[in-house]
Amino acid sequence: MSTRQVSPLIEGIERLIGRLREARKSHGLTAEELTLYLAVGRISLSVGATVTAMRPVSYIELSDCLLMPRETVRRKAARLIDRRFLLRVPHGVLLRELEQWAELARHLLAPGILEDAGPEAGCLGNAAVKAAQKS
Repeated sequence: MSTRQVSPLIEGIERLIGRLREARKSHGLTAEELTLYLAVGRISLSVGATVTAMRPVSYIELSDCLLMPRETVRRKAARLIDRRFLLRVPHGVLLRELEQWAELARHLLAPGILEDAGPEAGCLGNAAVKAAQKS
């Protein structure tokens, strides 16, 4: 890869790390807790033409999704429940407030993260997905 291709990626990752650091600091979460919280929202939400539905997410699903030991998922989820980010329900956990999760996701995914990466890099997501599919 050329410097022209790598430089914007480095700058974009620097911005992403900064946003993750801000999110962790403002919400008082560890990196694993932040990841788990984002994963609960992503797994639990499904969007239809007119409705957004939310379903419980089990610790097993989270463990499989994040490649994290189940006991770690259970422990981190318990802290997120205590901190009022998640609700414990019979079949797992749910987001306590969709808007709180959405605000965090919008902050992390805000424009500018990789907008300078250009078409050669595929804006990271596309390039990373294509590279993973080839291997």
